[in-house]
Amino acid sequence: METTYWQIQKNNSPLYPDIIWNQPENKYQTGKLLLIGGNSQSFNLVSDAYQELIKSNISEVKIILPDSLQKFLDNKINNCYFQPSTPSGGLALLGLDSIAELAKWSDGIILIGNFGQNSETTILLERLITEIKDKIITFYGDSIDHFILQSNLLLQSPNNILIIDIKQLQKIFHQLKYPKTISFSMDLMNLVNILHNFSLLYNFNLITNFNDTIIVATGGKISLTKNNFINNWQTKIAVQAEIWSTQQPKKIFETLTTATYIINH
Repeated sequence: METTYWQIQKNNSPLYPDIIWNQPENKYQTGKLLLIGGNSQSFNLVSDAYQELIKSNISEVKIILPDSLQKFLDNKINNCYFQPSTPSGGLALLGLDSIAELAKWSDGIILIGNFGQNSETTILLERLITEIKDKIITFYGDSIDHFILQSNLLLQSPNNILIIDIKQLQKIFHQLKYPKTISFSMDLMNLVNILHNFSLLYNFNLITNFNDTIIVATGGKISLTKNNFINNWQTKIAVQAEIWSTQQPKKIFETLTTATYIINH
C-alpha cells in the first residue's frame, strides 16, 4: 500500500514542532473565539469547553447560549450573550442577526453541541454557517447531527473542522451515497485509505477516533496519533483544534495534527 499520504505522530515527538514554536507569544495576538451551544436541558459541553478555553492561550472568549438558560447562569459565566430560544429551549432563528454579528467579531467559532433536536435550531445553524464562510468553524457533538441531511454544507469549506465519531461518519456516507462503507470492526488502515480518498473529494477537515487512534484527515493527508485515554478528549480536541488552526490558518493540517499532540500532554 502506498503510504506517502499518511504519517504516525508519536506522543513524545510532534510531527510539526514549528507549529508549536510559532504560536503567538503576545496573548492579544492569539485570537478571539466564539463558543455556541446549549439548550434548556443541557449545557455541559459548553461549560467544559469554556473551562478549557480560559486555561488556554487565547485573548478573549464569548459564549452564546439560549435565554432559556439565563435564569440558571446569569452572572455565573463571564462574557455570556443570551439569545432568543425556541419553546423547547434551543437557540431560535430570531437570534440569527445578533449571533452573526458576534461571529464577525470573532476569529474562530466552536459549535460545541448540546443544541438539542429542534428544526428551527437546524435552520439557524445552516443560515449562520452560510453567512460566515470566511471563519474557521469547529463542529462537535450534535451540531454535526443538525447537518446530516445537508451534509454538503459541512463538507464544502476548507475552514470547517469536524470532530466526528464513526456513527456520524456512517450517516454522512449514507446521505451522500458514498460508495464505501465504514464499520467499527474494519482494519485501521482500510479506514485510513477510505478517509484519504473521501477528504480528497470534499473540501473540509476531519478528526475522529478509531481503535484508540486519533485520525486527522485534510485534503487527502492523514495523521495518526495514539489516544492515551484522555478524559473528555473530544471536547479538548475541539478547543485545541480551533485555537491552533485560528492562529495559523494557512497550515490547517499541521495545526490539527499538533492539536492531537497537545491534548496528550
